[in-house]
Amino acid sequence: MRGQVVRGVRGERHAYRPIVSRLADGSAPADIARGLRRAAPPPAGREPVLYVADLDAIQGGRAQVTVLQELLAAQPDLCLWLDAGFAAPAAVRALRAELGAAAARVRPVYGSESLASATSTRWRRTRSRSCRSIRGSRGRSIRPAAGSGRRPGRAP
Repeated sequence: MRGQVVRGVRGERHAYRPIVSRLADGSAPADIARGLRRAAPPPAGREPVLYVADLDAIQGGRAQVTVLQELLAAQPDLCLWLDAGFAAPAAVRALRAELGAAAARVRPVYGSESLASATSTRWRRTRSRSCRSIRGSRGRSIRPAAGSGRRPGRAP
């Protein structure tokens, strides 16, 4: 949010504040990402992946392109699962164009709160290397009911 990693509080975005963590001094995304990777490196042979929610973009503002570019440049092997409020495939293409070559390491996350229409999800099923997130009104993930036989998708 505004170029910083924040601590989320029950989906109440007005209450989010810059994170204070032993992972890094400050709340700069590149510093927190390095700290996360030191604390929890990926298993041998697996690519490092971080989920990033660009709250500015999710709330209708401009994506934090410079922050994303810095994060990807600082860690050339890093893959991002990025939720930037994508309402349709055109928004993904536009952001990828701004990110340049590093965009190949970005997997769009389509949040249900951001999709423009049900047809947007149909497009998602036809494309590889994308993710979806279903959230309720307070920003919490919605999981299938116990015993429904449906399993949530696996994280990397």
